[in-house]
Amino acid sequence: MSTPKASTAITPITPADRFRRRLEAFSDRIRLQPVGLFVFLASVGGLMFLQFGSLNRIKAPAVATARPFEHPSDVASVVAEVHVKVGEFVDAGAPLVTLSSRDLNRELAAIDAELDRMEKRSVLELARLGEDHRQELAGFADRLEAAKRDLELARAVAVEPNQKAELADAQEAEVKAGVAARTRRADDLFAAAWQRGLAKAERAGAKQRIEAESKHVQALESLGGALPTSPTLERASAALYAAELQLLRVRRSEVLEDLQTLTVVARQPGRVAMVLQRGAAVLKGASVASLVPERADEIVAYVSADTSPRQIETDEPATITDPFGACDEPGHVIRVGATVEEAPGQIRSFLQFPIHGLPVYITVPESCDLGVGQLLSVEFDKALR
Repeated sequence: MSTPKASTAITPITPADRFRRRLEAFSDRIRLQPVGLFVFLASVGGLMFLQFGSLNRIKAPAVATARPFEHPSDVASVVAEVHVKVGEFVDAGAPLVTLSSRDLNRELAAIDAELDRMEKRSVLELARLGEDHRQELAGFADRLEAAKRDLELARAVAVEPNQKAELADAQEAEVKAGVAARTRRADDLFAAAWQRGLAKAERAGAKQRIEAESKHVQALESLGGALPTSPTLERASAALYAAELQLLRVRRSEVLEDLQTLTVVARQPGRVAMVLQRGAAVLKGASVASLVPERADEIVAYVSADTSPRQIETDEPATITDPFGACDEPGHVIRVGATVEEAPGQIRSFLQFPIHGLPVYITVPESCDLGVGQLLSVEFDKALR
């Protein structure tokens, strides 16, 4: 009795089986297992994504910065005492350094001495000018009195010539009457006329002298009325001394104010970045200490030197990608630098060479808490120009 043969069923090949068999054949050819092939393809895909996905993105290293607060000196002096150290955190109003008061005290003493000398000199000078004016007025009064006396004398002296002239007129009339009555000679008439002429000439001279003396007195009286009650030079000198004394007093007030500013205090809280040492000479307006805020207020990114400034727009958002989670909000571009600069020392290439790039200044979002000098990485879109 024969045994019946079992029937063989044919299983159809699905597309998934066909793909798996082709993948296994391809793996055998390149001698890779499926898992390795998957990793290889994923790596290639990731590289292509990074390559082509960043074509419209600009990535750059960045550093968080903050502008230091300088503390200039109001006077030229020498550092006498230092109250802080570099790296120390100070509050607003904390003393930083104290400057020497030696030079200011010397100047104050010199000003006080000059004030005293100038005040005494002004008193003496004004007194001298006043005395000179009084003497001038007294001398003028003496001249006027002398002129008046000369006028009175001229009037007194003129009495005799007038009498002589009147007597000569009477004598001449008498001689004329005698000549007419033939009791006097003609020669007597000539002599009488001669005497009358001399008398008239003498009277005219006396009159001229009186007129001259009278005009002199009138001129002196007019001049005396125009004389100032106080000397003009005295008023001008008083104004000059008052101005000089005022200048000295103003300078003295300035020195006293400078003495109050010898201790330089912090204008706002921050960490000491620089402070002059004791004995260092300080010029007026030079900084004696520099404070840096504990939190950065600006981000500076250094994009590749071949990046055109026109590819980065002002107010464009900038995403902070490293360190991860440092900022949840993007910053915004404030401005783009004019030239390529060397990045700070903490930004270096893989081989620790300096990096040069175009600085891009970015705002720090309110939600970010970045320390000064912290390293970052930023990205922003290219502007299509």
